[in-house]
Amino acid sequence: MATITVAGYIGSVDVDSNRDDPIVRASIADNQKQKKDEETIWYSFTLFGKFAEKMGAYIKKGAFFVVSGQLVPKSYQTNGGESRMSLNIYNPSLTFGPKNKSIEESKNDDYYKDDGIPF
Repeated sequence: MATITVAGYIGSVDVDSNRDDPIVRASIADNQKQKKDEETIWYSFTLFGKFAEKMGAYIKKGAFFVVSGQLVPKSYQTNGGESRMSLNIYNPSLTFGPKNKSIEESKNDDYYKDDGIPF
């Protein structure tokens, strides 16, 4: 299986904490620009147990995260018979992104500044 890392904003979030084993289901958007076109690719991931219990308080729609894990594509058919593909990230690890900053605002941080090193 391929490993993937996606940096983006959280879309939908479903927290089910009324169980013995809490579950958080969420999606993350990856916006890709090619010339003048922009395409958004959505990935789904699920957290379980203590990790879900702890992270459920932080995973909110619009929050910026970096999610890494195994990419598992799954094909399915809609009720209308149309073939579709879902992209799922299994065994995810999460990293908090810049707090309350847009991507453009984050580019002003020292991390993105040119330090003259050619690599």
